[in-house]
Amino acid sequence: MNNFENIINAFNLGLSNKKRISYFKSKIVNDFNQTSTFRVSEKGNETGKLILGDNIINYKDKILAMKIDAEGHELEILKGLHNSLVNNKIFLQIEIWPKNLIRVNLFLKKMSFILLKTIHSDYFFKNY
Repeated sequence: MNNFENIINAFNLGLSNKKRISYFKSKIVNDFNQTSTFRVSEKGNETGKLILGDNIINYKDKILAMKIDAEGHELEILKGLHNSLVNNKIFLQIEIWPKNLIRVNLFLKKMSFILLKTIHSDYFFKNY
């Protein structure tokens, strides 16, 4: 409709720190899967493919904006984006689960990211 089909690529997979097939789990309410809670799990009601983000994002010396909302899988996604995070200027919005906050912040700090702002569980960082 917006003529973006030649510049936007959609992939039917998830991002992580290693390539694998994984289970995914979501809450079921009134017999309906709640996709807003869809997350990587040790066991679940669906399976899907996970890959490293660096395998599909192949930019260098660019200015990129990234949004990550991964229902607890945020650190694994960041690890799989290592080259992209190091080789580009990134503005990052990431929803971080409270149990992952310290580890994600330490990881991003080591990658030279600075925290700009926090709104509820959304954190805004940049590395430039």
